[in-house]
Amino acid sequence: MGEFKVGDIVIRKSYGGDIYFKIIQINKSLEKGQIYILKGTNVRLVADSLGSDLEKPSLDRISSNEEIFNNKVNAAIRKALIARKSSKKVAFRASTILRSESEETSGRPGKVLHIDGDEEYLNVCLKGYSKLKID
Repeated sequence: MGEFKVGDIVIRKSYGGDIYFKIIQINKSLEKGQIYILKGTNVRLVADSLGSDLEKPSLDRISSNEEIFNNKVNAAIRKALIARKSSKKVAFRASTILRSESEETSGRPGKVLHIDGDEEYLNVCLKGYSKLKID
């Protein structure tokens, strides 16, 4: 167990280090000592932990985890864009077969209203919306 402070990136040993967390708060307990409040760096999760269960991963390991996560997100975005493009082609063919020119309706693109109290999560979502070309 090392000395941890607010802002440190840590993993929980009891869970195999599967999720990376940022320490957002440290509470003191008479019975248990320091209890660390953790917020997931790549997943929307808040947890608590004793210091004995925490470990600071190396900077290389943190970078590698971040790269793996970003690759998964980018792959999901590419898949969504390909599906959207394919869907538009099918819809266009169907609309030209089923409707005459005068029956076509004009659509209006939607907008996302994202209300969130977590600025970091909001910024992650805004990047995703931008890549997906969603306003």
